[in-house]
Amino acid sequence: MVTLKEKVQHALDLMSFALDSDQQVFFHEIHANPPRVLDVRTNDKGQPVVQFEFNTKSFMRNHMDATHGGALTTILDWYSSMAAVADERYWSKEDRLPTVQEIIRCGEDMGLSRSLKSQFMRPVPVDTTVLLECRVLSNGKKSSCISMTIYDEDGRPLYEGLHDKIKLYKPIETKL
Repeated sequence: MVTLKEKVQHALDLMSFALDSDQQVFFHEIHANPPRVLDVRTNDKGQPVVQFEFNTKSFMRNHMDATHGGALTTILDWYSSMAAVADERYWSKEDRLPTVQEIIRCGEDMGLSRSLKSQFMRPVPVDTTVLLECRVLSNGKKSSCISMTIYDEDGRPLYEGLHDKIKLYKPIETKL
Protein backbone atom coordinates (compact mmCIF):
# COMPACT_ATOMS: atom_id res chain seq x y z
CA MET A 1 0.00 0.00 0.00
CA VAL A 2 1.31 3.46 -0.92
CA THR A 3 1.70 5.55 2.23
CA LEU A 4 1.07 9.27 2.64
CA LYS A 5 4.81 9.63 3.30
CA GLU A 6 5.57 8.11 -0.12
CA LYS A 7 3.03 10.43 -1.78
CA VAL A 8 4.60 13.50 -0.12
CA GLN A 9 8.12 12.40 -1.14
CA HIS A 10 6.95 11.77 -4.72
CA ALA A 11 5.31 15.22 -4.91
CA LEU A 12 8.43 16.89 -3.45
CA ASP A 13 10.67 15.13 -5.98
CA LEU A 14 8.52 16.16 -8.95
CA MET A 15 7.85 19.73 -7.75
CA SER A 16 11.56 20.33 -7.36
CA PHE A 17 11.93 19.94 -11.14
CA ALA A 18 8.91 22.09 -12.05
CA LEU A 19 10.55 25.40 -11.15
CA ASP A 20 11.41 28.18 -13.59
CA SER A 21 15.08 28.59 -14.57
CA ASP A 22 15.97 31.26 -11.96
CA GLN A 23 14.42 29.19 -9.19
CA GLN A 24 16.11 26.04 -10.47
CA VAL A 25 19.59 27.49 -9.97
CA PHE A 26 18.99 28.14 -6.26
CA PHE A 27 16.95 25.01 -5.62
CA HIS A 28 19.42 22.86 -7.55
CA GLU A 29 22.04 23.94 -5.03
CA ILE A 30 19.69 23.26 -2.10
CA HIS A 31 18.65 19.88 -3.51
CA ALA A 32 22.10 18.63 -4.59
CA ASN A 33 21.43 15.89 -2.04
CA PRO A 34 17.68 15.41 -2.44
CA PRO A 35 15.65 16.17 0.70
CA ARG A 36 14.19 13.17 2.41
CA VAL A 37 10.78 12.91 4.02
CA LEU A 38 11.43 11.18 7.35
CA ASP A 39 7.90 11.08 8.73
CA VAL A 40 4.34 12.14 7.97
CA ARG A 41 1.80 11.91 10.75
CA THR A 42 -1.16 13.68 12.33
CA ASN A 43 -0.65 15.29 15.74
CA ASP A 44 -3.16 15.20 18.63
CA LYS A 45 -4.85 18.33 17.18
CA GLY A 46 -5.50 16.56 13.86
CA GLN A 47 -2.86 18.66 12.05
CA PRO A 48 -0.52 17.10 9.48
CA VAL A 49 3.12 17.07 10.62
CA VAL A 50 5.94 16.41 8.15
CA GLN A 51 9.58 15.88 9.07
CA PHE A 52 12.32 16.42 6.49
CA GLU A 53 16.02 15.68 6.71
CA PHE A 54 17.93 18.64 5.30
CA ASN A 55 21.61 19.23 4.63
CA THR A 56 22.77 22.82 5.06
CA LYS A 57 25.34 23.84 2.45
CA SER A 58 28.48 25.96 2.59
CA PHE A 59 27.06 28.46 0.07
CA MET A 60 24.44 29.34 2.73
CA ARG A 61 27.17 30.55 5.13
CA ASN A 62 26.99 34.04 6.62
CA HIS A 63 29.92 36.10 7.95
CA MET A 64 29.55 34.38 11.38
CA ASP A 65 30.04 30.87 9.91
CA ALA A 66 26.39 29.91 10.42
CA THR A 67 23.53 29.47 7.94
CA HIS A 68 22.37 32.87 6.66
CA GLY A 69 18.95 34.04 7.88
CA GLY A 70 17.78 34.65 4.31
CA ALA A 71 18.59 31.05 3.39
CA LEU A 72 16.65 29.83 6.43
CA THR A 73 13.65 31.96 5.50
CA THR A 74 13.78 30.56 1.94
CA ILE A 75 13.87 27.06 3.41
CA LEU A 76 10.80 28.00 5.50
CA ASP A 77 9.02 29.22 2.35
CA TRP A 78 9.74 26.08 0.33
CA TYR A 79 9.45 23.29 2.89
CA SER A 80 6.38 24.64 4.67
CA SER A 81 4.67 24.76 1.28
CA MET A 82 5.77 21.19 0.61
CA ALA A 83 4.41 20.10 3.99
CA ALA A 84 0.94 21.28 2.96
CA VAL A 85 0.82 18.38 0.48
CA ALA A 86 0.46 16.07 3.51
CA ASP A 87 -3.21 17.04 3.56
CA GLU A 88 -4.87 13.81 2.43
CA ARG A 89 -7.66 15.76 0.70
CA TYR A 90 -5.24 16.38 -2.21
CA TRP A 91 -4.72 12.74 -3.05
CA SER A 92 -6.73 9.94 -4.58
CA LYS A 93 -7.85 7.15 -2.26
CA GLU A 94 -6.42 4.69 -4.79
CA ASP A 95 -3.32 2.71 -3.84
CA ARG A 96 -0.86 4.53 -6.13
CA LEU A 97 1.51 7.47 -6.28
CA PRO A 98 -0.01 10.82 -7.32
CA THR A 99 -0.22 11.63 -11.01
CA VAL A 100 1.51 14.68 -12.45
CA GLN A 101 -1.92 16.32 -12.85
CA GLU A 102 -2.71 15.77 -9.16
CA ILE A 103 0.64 17.26 -8.16
CA ILE A 104 0.08 20.27 -10.45
CA ARG A 105 -3.38 20.80 -8.92
CA CYS A 106 -1.87 20.59 -5.46
CA GLY A 107 0.84 23.10 -6.41
CA GLU A 108 -1.75 25.50 -7.81
CA ASP A 109 -3.66 25.32 -4.53
CA MET A 110 -0.65 26.28 -2.41
CA GLY A 111 -1.21 29.98 -2.96
CA LEU A 112 1.17 32.86 -2.35
CA SER A 113 3.08 33.95 0.72
CA ARG A 114 1.32 36.61 2.75
CA SER A 115 3.93 36.63 5.50
CA LEU A 116 7.04 34.73 6.54
CA LYS A 117 8.04 35.19 10.18
CA SER A 118 11.39 33.93 11.47
CA GLN A 119 12.80 33.56 14.95
CA PHE A 120 16.49 32.66 15.17
CA MET A 121 17.17 30.94 18.50
CA ARG A 122 20.64 29.46 17.92
CA PRO A 123 23.04 29.47 14.97
CA VAL A 124 22.22 26.79 12.40
CA PRO A 125 25.55 25.18 11.45
CA VAL A 126 26.55 24.89 7.79
CA ASP A 127 27.52 21.60 6.15
CA THR A 128 25.46 19.58 8.59
CA THR A 129 22.21 17.62 8.66
CA VAL A 130 19.26 19.12 10.50
CA LEU A 131 15.65 18.10 11.04
CA LEU A 132 12.88 20.31 9.65
CA GLU A 133 9.51 19.73 11.30
CA CYS A 134 6.54 21.40 9.62
CA ARG A 135 3.05 21.55 11.14
CA VAL A 136 0.09 22.44 8.94
CA LEU A 137 -1.86 24.60 11.38
CA SER A 138 -4.64 25.36 8.90
CA ASN A 139 -5.35 24.64 5.24
CA GLY A 140 -8.60 26.18 4.14
CA LYS A 141 -10.12 27.36 0.88
CA LYS A 142 -8.75 30.90 1.15
CA SER A 143 -5.59 30.59 3.23
CA SER A 144 -3.19 28.26 4.96
CA CYS A 145 -0.73 28.59 7.82
CA ILE A 146 2.26 26.31 8.41
CA SER A 147 4.88 26.45 11.16
CA MET A 148 8.41 25.05 10.89
CA THR A 149 11.04 24.29 13.51
CA ILE A 150 14.63 23.37 12.69
CA TYR A 151 16.31 21.03 15.19
CA ASP A 152 19.96 20.05 15.50
CA GLU A 153 21.04 16.41 15.75
CA ASP A 154 20.58 16.54 19.55
CA GLY A 155 16.95 17.67 19.19
CA ARG A 156 17.55 21.28 20.26
CA PRO A 157 15.42 23.88 18.43
CA LEU A 158 17.56 26.30 16.38
CA TYR A 159 14.96 28.21 14.36
CA GLU A 160 11.21 28.68 14.27
CA GLY A 161 9.20 30.08 11.40
CA LEU A 162 5.59 30.75 10.50
CA HIS A 163 4.32 30.85 6.90
CA ASP A 164 0.95 32.46 6.24
CA LYS A 165 -0.35 31.91 2.71
CA ILE A 166 -3.28 33.29 0.74
CA LYS A 167 -4.87 31.19 -1.98
CA LEU A 168 -5.70 32.89 -5.25
CA TYR A 169 -7.59 31.08 -7.95
CA LYS A 170 -7.49 33.81 -10.60
CA PRO A 171 -4.35 35.39 -12.04
CA ILE A 172 -3.48 38.76 -10.56
CA GLU A 173 -4.20 41.47 -13.10
CA THR A 174 -1.75 44.34 -13.13
CA LYS A 175 -2.61 47.87 -14.19
CA LEU A 176 0.77 48.64 -15.74
